[in-house]
Amino acid sequence: MLHHTPTNWLESNNPSFYKGQGDSGTVTLGLRHRRTNPLTPWGIEVVGEYLTAKRPGPHDLLCVIGGKPAHRLAHAVTVSLREALVAARIAGRPRVTARSIALASAVQVFEREGIVAATRFLGSNSLDATAASLGFDWQAD
Repeated sequence: MLHHTPTNWLESNNPSFYKGQGDSGTVTLGLRHRRTNPLTPWGIEVVGEYLTAKRPGPHDLLCVIGGKPAHRLAHAVTVSLREALVAARIAGRPRVTARSIALASAVQVFEREGIVAATRFLGSNSLDATAASLGFDWQAD
């Protein structure tokens, strides 16, 4: 599920609206581990345009999973990302993968907000696994 929470008219028309720092919005993803992530300025623009055109109700979802297992959905996202990498002509680079893109984003979240936020961003339930994935020894003396 993808719950919407961008800005502008939604602030007054959507009880689930969350306004972070500046003019940011968030999305709440609810598959195996529910998490809320900030939208980039581009994400705010795209989701805002969609919501302005469609005018969904305050509790409507942007995306419904339709009962498919989470691993099938994750696979579909990975395939789509792979297609985007091919289209961008960077798919052949050894360290450019769907996982490396997610981890690079998680590093940015980690640097801004810490290990807990990075763990949520990745949808993980383990601080240790997240730290290891990011190459960070967070329990070092």
